[in-house]
Amino acid sequence: MKYKNLIQPAGRSGLFRRARWLPAFAALLLTLALVLSAAGCNDISSGSSIPSRPDPSQSGSGPVSTRPDETGGSSASTKSGGSSADPSADSSDTTADETDATSDESAGTADPTAVSGEGSQTAVSAASAPPPASTTKPPVVATTTKAPTSPPATTTKPPPPPATTKPPAPTTPPPTQPPAPAVNRTQVLVPTNPGILTESNASCVLDMSNASEGYVMITYTGSRAKVAIQITKAGSDPYTYYSTPNKIETIPLTQGSGSYKVSILENVTGNTYSNVLTTNISANIGNALRPFLYPSQYVNFNASTQAVRKGTELAAGNASDLKILENIYNFITGNITYDYNKAASVQSGYLPNPDNTLSTKTGICFDYAVLMCTMLRTQGIPARLEIGYVGGATYHAWLSVYTAEKGWINSMIQFNSADWLRMDPTYAAGDKSASMASYIGNNANYKIKYMY
Repeated sequence: MKYKNLIQPAGRSGLFRRARWLPAFAALLLTLALVLSAAGCNDISSGSSIPSRPDPSQSGSGPVSTRPDETGGSSASTKSGGSSADPSADSSDTTADETDATSDESAGTADPTAVSGEGSQTAVSAASAPPPASTTKPPVVATTTKAPTSPPATTTKPPPPPATTKPPAPTTPPPTQPPAPAVNRTQVLVPTNPGILTESNASCVLDMSNASEGYVMITYTGSRAKVAIQITKAGSDPYTYYSTPNKIETIPLTQGSGSYKVSILENVTGNTYSNVLTTNISANIGNALRPFLYPSQYVNFNASTQAVRKGTELAAGNASDLKILENIYNFITGNITYDYNKAASVQSGYLPNPDNTLSTKTGICFDYAVLMCTMLRTQGIPARLEIGYVGGATYHAWLSVYTAEKGWINSMIQFNSADWLRMDPTYAAGDKSASMASYIGNNANYKIKYMY
């Protein structure tokens, strides 16, 4: 047939030899031509991609519409800000489609001669008929709007978490307290002679009214220039004091409670004395420390004494006995020097003047001990002037101090009980070594003869 020759060249065998396929083939070609014409596309043989029609319902940043191409792939048109992709932008697609036409058949591309049923024809719309899901790869969509993604991982490690160490517990600040008032322990006891209990004659008066406080007061009114006063406690050696007419003397009862014999003697000539008054008194001293807080003939001071004011200055702001004691001791041993000339010429009956020692900053052992006793007594610290022998033969003066506090002075002098402790500022001023402190602390080196 002529029609057959147009379709099937001579000498070729195959599918087109069978006349039953001719009508269906012709119908398929016609359908494809109509579809392509209606879509306004180029000739199918040109290989250009078929642009999809824009969907009015989609916004400029909405989803991307896709269509399958003739080779089983898909082309994409991305909307960005209302603009469409240029269909001629990718000129390499035409030759790629022609080259891959035969390979798509083995990849599952729809056969353009396929029919939906025996003897029926189906029109295929390029815009609405997707390829079979089992044979078509999902389209690769290029879009200008990227979906939000997590921030890229950084190579910089994040800072380590806070240390697991618990923060310090908040502390409650102590309540604000007003500053403590300045401590002033200065107390100058003043002996009195009220005349309640007396023994007297035409030449003298013995006032025993304050024997319970540890002292008696004697006044000589006779005509002799020199007077001796002796106080002897039963079983002890007599203590001798010297006085002058019309002078009121405070005599301490330093040996404690008990019976004392009191004798007042006036000087007749040389070393000869005549008795003026002798009596016995019974002393019941309420506090055995009281005699060592009052001024007396040997440790004589009053509120106007400069040594008292200096002691107040050294004790300022301190409530501790040991701290006051340390300050006074260090002042005396650091500022008073030994007077060798005075030591060579001093006469019997010499009475120290603490203000003179303070002003000259020199003195003998008697002066050192009395100055320190004056400062301590007026700060309420009992201080006992002691006279005796040191090292077996040297006549010497020092003091003992009483405090209930325990501790150390200069890390060398230890107070460890409520008792008297010896201190020797004279020797310590010349030698501040630990060996000297040990020497002073050794009871075997000191022998007390008198206490004032």
